[in-house]
Amino acid sequence: MFIHKKLLKGSLILLITFNIFNLFNFLFQFSMARLLTPSEYGVLAALFAIVYIVTIFSESIQTVITKITAQHSSKGEIKNLFKRAIKKSFKFSVIILAAYLLLAFPLSMLLKIKYSLLAFHGLFIFMSFLLPIPRGILQGKGMFKKLGLNLITDAGSKLLFGFFLVFLASIFFPSLKLYAAVLSIFLGDLFAFLFSFFVIKNFFAAKEKEVNLKNIYNYSTPIFVLTLAVIAFYSVDILIAKMVFSEEIAGFYAISALIAKAIFWGTQPISKAMFPISTSEKKAKSSSNVFKSALFILLAFLIVGLLIVYFFPNEIVHIFSGKFIQESSNILFILSLSMALLSLSNIILLYKISKTTFYSKGFCYWLALPIGIEILLLTLFSKDLIMFSKALCFSAIIFLLFSILPFKKNENSHNNSSAQ
Repeated sequence: MFIHKKLLKGSLILLITFNIFNLFNFLFQFSMARLLTPSEYGVLAALFAIVYIVTIFSESIQTVITKITAQHSSKGEIKNLFKRAIKKSFKFSVIILAAYLLLAFPLSMLLKIKYSLLAFHGLFIFMSFLLPIPRGILQGKGMFKKLGLNLITDAGSKLLFGFFLVFLASIFFPSLKLYAAVLSIFLGDLFAFLFSFFVIKNFFAAKEKEVNLKNIYNYSTPIFVLTLAVIAFYSVDILIAKMVFSEEIAGFYAISALIAKAIFWGTQPISKAMFPISTSEKKAKSSSNVFKSALFILLAFLIVGLLIVYFFPNEIVHIFSGKFIQESSNILFILSLSMALLSLSNIILLYKISKTTFYSKGFCYWLALPIGIEILLLTLFSKDLIMFSKALCFSAIIFLLFSILPFKKNENSHNNSSAQ
C-alpha cells in the first residue's frame, strides 16, 4: 500500500491549521479554567455540550455541501448552491432557536443553570447553520489552506474576545462571567463567517447556474444520522456527569473529558481531507487506497497521542487547569482511549458516506442503539469517576463495532451486485 499523495498533502495542511485552531480552543478553555471557579467551569462545560449537540446540524450541513461541491466543477453552480443553502439554513436556524428557547425551560432545572444564561447561549444557533456553508465549499473544492485559515480566524477571535470579556467581567461584573464567555463564542463564529465572504468571493463573480439538487435527500438523511451519532456520543457524557455528580466532581470530570476530546478533534483533519477526495474518486480501487492511507495516518497519530497521555496525565491536567487534580488525572487515559476509538469509528463512517453505492436503507439507524447503550451504562455505573469512565470506554468499543459491521455488510452486497 502507498500513501495517497493528495490525501497526505491535504491531511498535513489541515493537521497544521486544525491544530492551531485546536490550540486556540485549548487556550480558550485554559483561560476559562483559570478565570472561572470549578463549579462555573462545570456550567460552561455543560453549555459546550449543548453546542456539540447543535453542531450535529452544522457538521451535517458542511458534509452535505462538501459532497455536492466535490461533485460539481462549475463556479456558477457553486454560487447558486451557496445562495440557496444560505436561505434555507437561515429559515431552519429561526425554527431551531424557537424550539431551543422552549426546551431551555426544563433544561435549566435539570442542569441547574439559569434560564437567562441558556437563552443567551442560543445566539450560537444562527452561526451553527450559516458558517458551515462556506466551509463546506472550501472543503469540497480541496481549498484546505483557506479552510484552515477560516478555522484559525474563528478560534483566534473567540480566544481574544473570551479572555478580555471574561477578565473584565470578573473585575467589574463577576456575576456576568459566564455570559461574557458565551458572547465570545458567538462573536468568534460571526467574525469567521464575515471573513469567509472574502475567501470565496471568486465564486460570486461567476455567472450563476442552477445546480441540480435532485438527489440531495438521498444522502442528507444518512449524513445527518451519522453526524448525530458521533456528536451525541462525545457530548452526552458531560451532561450525564452534570446530573449524577456533585458540581465539584462534575467539574473534575469536565476538565478531563475536554482534554481527552483533543484526541478526537486533533485527528479530525485526516477524515476531513479524506472525505472530498474519496467522494471525487470514481474507481473503487483508488477510493479504497484513499481510505487505507487515511486509516494508517490516523492510527499513527492516535498511538502517539495515547502514549503521551498515558505517561504524563498529571502534567497535562496541571497545564490545562493550573491545578493538580488527581481525580481528573486518574481517568484521563481511559477517556482518551474512548475518544481514540471514536476517531476510528468516525473515519469509517465518513468513508462509507462518501460512497453513495454503500447506502442501504436503514443501516445508519443502527447507531441509535450504541448511543442508547452509552446513556444506560453511564447512568447505571455512576458510583465514581473511574467506573463512569470505564462505562464510556466500553460504550466506545460497542460504537466502533456497530460502525464496522454494517460497512462490511454493505461493501459485500455492493460487490455482489456489481458482479451480477
